[in-house]
Amino acid sequence: MVNDHFSNSLSSFIIYVSLPALIINSMDSDFNQEQLSKVLNIFLTGLGVYLLMILISYLVVYFIPATTEEKGVYKFSLIFANVSFVGYPVVNLLFGKEGIFLVTISNLWYKVFVWTLGIIIIGSNAKRNKKLSWDKLLNPGMFSVIIGLILFILPIKLPYSITTTLAMLGSTSTPLSMIVVGCILSEVKVSNIFSNWRLWTITLVRLVITPLIVLSVLKVVPNINLIVFNISVILAGMPAAANTAIFAQKFGGDAVLGSEAIFLTTLASLVTIPLLVYTLGNL
Repeated sequence: MVNDHFSNSLSSFIIYVSLPALIINSMDSDFNQEQLSKVLNIFLTGLGVYLLMILISYLVVYFIPATTEEKGVYKFSLIFANVSFVGYPVVNLLFGKEGIFLVTISNLWYKVFVWTLGIIIIGSNAKRNKKLSWDKLLNPGMFSVIIGLILFILPIKLPYSITTTLAMLGSTSTPLSMIVVGCILSEVKVSNIFSNWRLWTITLVRLVITPLIVLSVLKVVPNINLIVFNISVILAGMPAAANTAIFAQKFGGDAVLGSEAIFLTTLASLVTIPLLVYTLGNL
């Protein structure tokens, strides 16, 4: 039932249909003025954390011998974490609805950076991708972010029929993403994953070093809200984004390596996330 054509078509459907629906639906909520301080706090903190992770990714990957396509996957894995499929459940367990609302605000930066910088660094033809161009900026992902921001800021409520459709369509992103990753992983030898020291290095930086650096930096930031502090550190310690393999396959990167990065970081996060939460609880 599954072949390369099926996998490529499914990747296109996720990137251009189901993910934009998920983005718009998640941002179609009421703006609570009482949380304005926390919203601004998490918004600015989220930007700072992403800029820090971008810097870390370039520094780490610079010292790793690899091809251009491999370096792109490594950078993508270090910058973009699996907030949607792992981060939301963890934060919901720890902080409830308030935490989910703040993660949604912080995750705006993910949507902005992944549809701009993410496409540039993970694609092949590195020379052509070094400069931003309108065809990279004007895509369904960015349009959905813009629409979502308008719905979030202004007192606009979409009709029930539209919100229901968007919710149903967006909810397919997770299972379809896992099917695409599974298609790619089916062609990979698991032994190759565990023997790749570069992947272990990326996993160590992604799950341990990066959240500890974020923790250390945020501790010296004055007047940072406690829940914003905890959520920012936890999100920094999530495994590589599920989109790593999908974006690599769609935009000419190393999709197999992307799936391997997802596999290893997700597996290791079963140990590192509880340890990270324990560390935060004992500060």
